[in-house]
Amino acid sequence: MIPEIPVSLTAKEKLKVVWDHIERGVLEADEKGATPLPASSRDKRDWPTYNEVLQDIRKSDYNEILTCPLDLHPGKEKKKPNMLAQKLSRTLSTQSSRGSQSVDEEKPPETLRKKTICAQGVVCTAKMELFDFPSGMKGRPYSGLLKPGTEAEECLVRLSSALQPMDMGNNKRVAKMMFGEKLTSAKIFPGVAIKFFRTNQNSANALFLGSKVGQVEDEFFAHCLCTQLTSRMPTTLKPILQIFKRYSKFPMALGLSDMCTYDAEGEMAEDLNFPFCLTLYPRVRTKVQLGREVEDEDTSASEALDSFLDDVKDIPKGTTLFDVYASPDPLSVADASKLQRIGRIVSTSAMK
Repeated sequence: MIPEIPVSLTAKEKLKVVWDHIERGVLEADEKGATPLPASSRDKRDWPTYNEVLQDIRKSDYNEILTCPLDLHPGKEKKKPNMLAQKLSRTLSTQSSRGSQSVDEEKPPETLRKKTICAQGVVCTAKMELFDFPSGMKGRPYSGLLKPGTEAEECLVRLSSALQPMDMGNNKRVAKMMFGEKLTSAKIFPGVAIKFFRTNQNSANALFLGSKVGQVEDEFFAHCLCTQLTSRMPTTLKPILQIFKRYSKFPMALGLSDMCTYDAEGEMAEDLNFPFCLTLYPRVRTKVQLGREVEDEDTSASEALDSFLDDVKDIPKGTTLFDVYASPDPLSVADASKLQRIGRIVSTSAMK
């Protein structure tokens, strides 16, 4: 059963409720005694097919998702026909529908919803440490959770891949012509979600993504991730962007005003100030720090996808995961000299 989390709880109490729920889920999974499959198997973990992802995007109610104040969302399985999703699936996907049904037989299907985007990942508790405001820095200090010299101690960090690599089958040349070299060569589509719990207020949530066409490296921490992305993408993927534009004029951007309105104690900022975007600069190299060899270019995409999860699960408590950089305005994004290193994200638990 998914627990309720009253807004009136302290940030520490809210984190405890959610973390206990996560640990119970991990324990229940372990008690099932499932035998892990070898890393070479695409079925080592259940990744949704492109058909399932596209269908889910088409039928999801993003108005409800964007305005939902819950820290634990149960989800609802929609039964509306998905004609556009089926059309997109035929156009964009070369995979066959192999996804298994993730329905718990003890619960009615209408109360469950299979997660398709960022379906598999690892999570840990963490804190965000904000550095003091430099005396020579121009402008005003940020407010709320980004106030200099403070800490947001009650956080959750989830590391995942937005999608699984494309299975091109025997049509690699055709797939590369349709989707481009980068997209068809990608092994991971890194994404980082951070939930900042606040006392007497709803939590603040931040989503950081890397390149929309993924990365060829199997090292999760190979590149920076940002709260703002451009709308540039392969032509065949633009119909998906149009779906998101029904809900926002800027679907590839995350607003940060709410994050800077209240601090971790739930106190409203007297002088609201927030950056244009935030960037996470990785401070971890799992392949090197854990003594594992970097996969060569011949490694299959499916092996790389599952191996990155195995790697990040071994990151110990107390690890500095990312440095946090802020871009004060749109013009500063392309100028590295204007980026502001304002803090860091440190894990406070092992990965689950």
